[in-house]
Amino acid sequence: MFALPEIFLHANRFIKQVTGICLLIAVSMTTNAATIVGNAELLNQTDADQIETWLGSGPVQFTMIYQKAAGDTSYTFHNAVDNKGPTVTLLQAQPHLPTPIIIGGYNPLSWTSVVSTYNLSQNDRNAFVFNLSANPKTKLSQRADVPGIYQTYNSANSGPTFGGGHDIYVPFNLSAGIPGDRGYSNLWSYADTFIGYGEGVNLATVIPGGDLQYGKIEVFSVLPPLVDSDNDGVPDSTDNCPINANTDQANADSDVSGDACDVCPLDSANDSDGDGVCGNIDNCPTNSNTAQINSDGDTVGDACDNDDDNDGVTDIADNCPLNVNPDQADQDHDGAGNHPEYQRELADVECMQHEVSEHADQGAGNRIAGDAAKAVDQVEGEERCGPLTHRCRQAERHRTGDPAAHAAAVHGTQQTDRHREED
Repeated sequence: MFALPEIFLHANRFIKQVTGICLLIAVSMTTNAATIVGNAELLNQTDADQIETWLGSGPVQFTMIYQKAAGDTSYTFHNAVDNKGPTVTLLQAQPHLPTPIIIGGYNPLSWTSVVSTYNLSQNDRNAFVFNLSANPKTKLSQRADVPGIYQTYNSANSGPTFGGGHDIYVPFNLSAGIPGDRGYSNLWSYADTFIGYGEGVNLATVIPGGDLQYGKIEVFSVLPPLVDSDNDGVPDSTDNCPINANTDQANADSDVSGDACDVCPLDSANDSDGDGVCGNIDNCPTNSNTAQINSDGDTVGDACDNDDDNDGVTDIADNCPLNVNPDQADQDHDGAGNHPEYQRELADVECMQHEVSEHADQGAGNRIAGDAAKAVDQVEGEERCGPLTHRCRQAERHRTGDPAAHAAAVHGTQQTDRHREED
């Protein structure tokens, strides 16, 4: 047996489990509930959910596209609803009863008024009529025999009319009709069993037969089942991040992607140069430059900066494109400016030329004389001139306007200086 505290503990767990199940059911019901868009007076949430169930898919959005106003005619109705796709029509009908009832129908095709014609559905008979005031709420589908193919009747002089004969007929003035053109309901296309045409017993008594007067009329477009992949309450068709939950739909740069899924939430062009750097922080937003190199430290990267040393002389004309020298001084007129690093490179060229010449001459004599010690020293000197040769070649290449070669030359100079310090 459980001690008293244990009983309370198990009871508390049970209550939590039941509460959780109830919450899940409530969330599920809320998620699948039909949506009503517009200031509907005839369609409430309960009836919308019932119609959604009859449609067999969901969640469904019912958007009101027509609401009868004083003085409206069938022309007004057709102007609002023609060519709008599948619709649901609700009619406030006053038969020979003390209280109006809400009847209507589902038209899987668009209403039209170009010519007077029936919508014929030989194979796909998914139109239906209904009585939302009946208990229980009742739906009648098209008959399986030939009259069942007459699902709706389209005419500029008629309101929303269902069936052949007609099962629900709405006259030109959308109300009680005029002499010779009355509103009525008679069984023909929608019923389980044919009873008789014009006998006052229609739709298997679901909708009272005979004359009908109509008060309010509302028509709703029926959108396809709404898909909400990220369950944020915004359907994929309008969600700016369909697979990233973002109920607020925030979009700082006003592009097609919301902030929740935008790789560059502050760049409407979304990294137009494809270098992996968003345009709002890219120092060359239209020139690919992943490294974002910026030699002169200004706001423009080298890839799109025509003056990399920011000395006021464009790179193409600058004799020291990576070193500030606005005066473009060139003492020896060799095409390289007088910047100290360039001058050191020129001195190295002279050194290399001198040492190579000297070692070439004296080395031969020393080797002939058998002076091994001097030969070793001079070979070391020749090896020491090797980096200089490489560096000087880089310097010469830089004079042709190759900044990369200049960087290599500077690196070579540093290596040579270290060799000299070691020697």
